[in-house]
Amino acid sequence: MMELRFQDGDASRIVAELVGRETERCAILWASHVALPGLDRLVVSWIEFPTDDNYSDRSRISAQLKPDFIAQIGKRAARENLSAIFVHSHPGSTPPEFSEIDDDGETHLARFMSVRVPHTVHGAVVVSAGGWCARRLGEKTMRVVSVGPRLQVLFDADGPSGSTPLKFDRQVRALGGCRPKIS
Repeated sequence: MMELRFQDGDASRIVAELVGRETERCAILWASHVALPGLDRLVVSWIEFPTDDNYSDRSRISAQLKPDFIAQIGKRAARENLSAIFVHSHPGSTPPEFSEIDDDGETHLARFMSVRVPHTVHGAVVVSAGGWCARRLGEKTMRVVSVGPRLQVLFDADGPSGSTPLKFDRQVRALGGCRPKIS
């Protein structure tokens, strides 16, 4: 299983910067990869928002970063042994899903990143006013968790956001459950 974790305020910041704009926008989350038994966790330490000149194309339904900007991301990830999580927005208020265009772009991006930074994992996230969707770059889904006064599951492919896996039932009954956060 893969899990993406970031601080509570980061979720709000990402939504504020990317969602509800006239055009799709992107962000890069820089994370440390922590391999635990049965769980690969990406812990975000920094968020980067590309400037307008880092895009080769951007419209209401697409956003494409320039190849030289992607090359810089690969270089930094290799130099600092970091995972890069590529985030972009989708319009609308329905829960987002990766599109065929996303799938195609990620195939090339995953190939590039696996050559440039072969010893870590990278991810992709799509966010809209309807929520979050995340996966290992070009592959399987991953859970998105915001860590603050409470753990908030923003996306979990195994169930609706905010659901509690059975293995945590005892803790939830003792301490209370997570509430999904939709910003």
